[in-house]
Amino acid sequence: MIDEVARLKSLNEYQIMDTLPEKEFDDIAELASAITETPMSIVSFIDSKRQWYKAKIGLQNSEAPIEQTFCQYAMKSPNDIMVIPNATLDDRVKDSPFTTGATHIRACISVPILANSGHAIGTLCVMDTQPRQFSDEQLRVLRILSIRVIKYLDMRKENLVRKAEAEFANRKLQETVSQLRGAQKISRFGSWEYELDTLHITWSSEMYALFGEADGSAVDIKTWSKNVHPEDKAALTEAISTVFMNKKAGVVEYRVWVDNKWIWHMATGDIIADEQGKALRMVGTVLDTTLSKEAEEFRIQYVHALEEMLFTVSHKFRKPVANYKAIANALRSKNITVQEVLDCVPFISDSADELDEYIHELNDFLHGKRIKLSGPKQVV
Repeated sequence: MIDEVARLKSLNEYQIMDTLPEKEFDDIAELASAITETPMSIVSFIDSKRQWYKAKIGLQNSEAPIEQTFCQYAMKSPNDIMVIPNATLDDRVKDSPFTTGATHIRACISVPILANSGHAIGTLCVMDTQPRQFSDEQLRVLRILSIRVIKYLDMRKENLVRKAEAEFANRKLQETVSQLRGAQKISRFGSWEYELDTLHITWSSEMYALFGEADGSAVDIKTWSKNVHPEDKAALTEAISTVFMNKKAGVVEYRVWVDNKWIWHMATGDIIADEQGKALRMVGTVLDTTLSKEAEEFRIQYVHALEEMLFTVSHKFRKPVANYKAIANALRSKNITVQEVLDCVPFISDSADELDEYIHELNDFLHGKRIKLSGPKQVV
């Protein structure tokens, strides 16, 4: 009993149905006709409804309904070779359109093509328009050719798997590249490569943005250095020279004039060398550190202002506090009169006013009225 579901699964794994002609299969069909001296031959594959011709000799059509074909009977005995010496005398096919029609088939050999699963997925078939016998040698060679078909199918299947894996890997690579570009754009982080033999420079998209250049435009050393702050050019040149001399990664910070303002860059670079130690290219990254620089400047400003505030508070609070202490000492006297107590009230009021004034000044300071604390949000 043939497991049709399993057979069709084996056929589908090869992804062969309705594909374009391929020389390997055409050669087998031609060789089969030559060996058997027949005018017609096919390398065919059979699904649940039709026999489709991957390669053909002497036939016009590319497929036939399975119920009209000779090969449907060969598929029922996958381990055997079906031989029909005279189709008009064979009850299975004598009324087939291929026997009674213009094709006029009279003799036929059909060799099942067996997948590695053991299921017949198609046939190698030769046909003649005259009744005839076939030799054992011809049958033997056709069997060999049917095995050659499955070997081609296996190689083709392996190539398809490799192609699918390569396409998948390429898609993942493109996704990774896209994610990297997105991350570079968000973080203001670019990458570059400098070929030492050709002097060719390659920039990532974000590198162009970091230097205010059109994405994809030609770049060279001058493009890199033309907008560097004059005070930073010496340090940049020295850092590059040090990397070349020591063949070790280096880091340098410099300013670049972009969009009518100075932008801070932190650049890293390293040498890629061959097995003999010859430098081939220089690679590295550039990070926009402007926000971190501004944050550091703001932090210094804030700390300085805080120290000044504490110094001022300590001096201004000293006088009213001293007044309160003096009044407190006077009030502790057992001989103090009511009038003397009343005389202390103005001093208490004045000291309170002074403290209130200092508290308002402190509040103004903390709310940015004394100095404008407008640094980066992440610092605040």
